[in-house]
Amino acid sequence: MPTFTPFLTLTQARAEVRGLLDNTETTRWTNAQVDSALASALSTCFDWYIAHGGDHFDIETTGTTSATDGSLGISSLRPTYIRDVAVIVGNTSTRIPKKDPIRRGYTDLVARTLRVLYVPLYILPVDATHPLVGEGAKPANSWLGFDKAVVSEAALELAIKEGDPKRIGIIERFVERKHKEVLDHPSNPKGSEWPRPERSAVIEDLQWTWVPSTSMLYLVRRAW
Repeated sequence: MPTFTPFLTLTQARAEVRGLLDNTETTRWTNAQVDSALASALSTCFDWYIAHGGDHFDIETTGTTSATDGSLGISSLRPTYIRDVAVIVGNTSTRIPKKDPIRRGYTDLVARTLRVLYVPLYILPVDATHPLVGEGAKPANSWLGFDKAVVSEAALELAIKEGDPKRIGIIERFVERKHKEVLDHPSNPKGSEWPRPERSAVIEDLQWTWVPSTSMLYLVRRAW
């Protein structure tokens, strides 16, 4: 019996795209062309999911800032979006606000331990047996609904190139349905916010900025 996995491999995703296009063979679309559409769709679906508050791809890491320039480099983690930053003092983590990168204020010259909640960059796998969404052979925290949303977006891109209005309309409706299913997927449990902002006398003037081009996070002190 075939083994069930809660995600699609690249091979399976290619087959699903071709199924939506009624092209089960490679007669109209090569693997390279399908992969190009899948890569584009993967980026589109991630941006859309994050913009709508989706949190299933969030990952937490910790690190210590430099006492020289307040920086923490996390380029090795391939972050594409920083959701939250907290400073750890003893047994307490306190969330700090984000600041406009162009107005950083004063550099924080104290080495501090941070908790960083981020979304990594996922790219299309090279090995077709690997998960559609993951890092090499390791699957991300995806699910079939999200993977099939990626498939539907890729199929729509190729259908538009074919120019068949009827098929475009059918796949557009399928895309809309898959997007709704993704949004209906339960989010991670969250506690209620405190009725007042988090505050700490030790770090109440700290803020963070993020420079995507260098994958550097900086702690700064508010300029009053």
